[in-house]
Amino acid sequence: MTRLRSPSQHASRKRQQGGHENRFEAETGRPFRNAGDCSSHTAQGGDTSSLTIDNSGTYPCRPPDQALNCWGTLSGSGLKPGAQWTVCLGSVEVCLFRVTGIAAGGTIDAVQVFFLCSNSGRGAQAVSTTSAGQEITSPHVIPPSSC
Repeated sequence: MTRLRSPSQHASRKRQQGGHENRFEAETGRPFRNAGDCSSHTAQGGDTSSLTIDNSGTYPCRPPDQALNCWGTLSGSGLKPGAQWTVCLGSVEVCLFRVTGIAAGGTIDAVQVFFLCSNSGRGAQAVSTTSAGQEITSPHVIPPSSC
């Protein structure tokens, strides 16, 4: 028999596995310090937002660079519906190249940002807005080792 978890149990398990590192208090935009901080906030009825750049692998770039490898996949949840998101090659403070989009319905579902492996030595960072209107900035990530 398969045991089903409620959405809150699933979210709690993800936080215990390090998911708090990309989660924020929606009301303040403050990043969670640890899994307990995140769990406590949601147990008290607080909302959370997440914003993360997956740097775990590469994929083929778009034409005309399809023979090259690209990296970077953006995901987010608990964002303000219709909020703009921006991913910067480099950092938010020193944005060498930017990719932007809209968080339709308050989510970003695994959007590939197509950073060329050959141009990405400085890593990347993303910024968007929580459901409560607070600006959040993802942790800075470096390109995958496969670049």
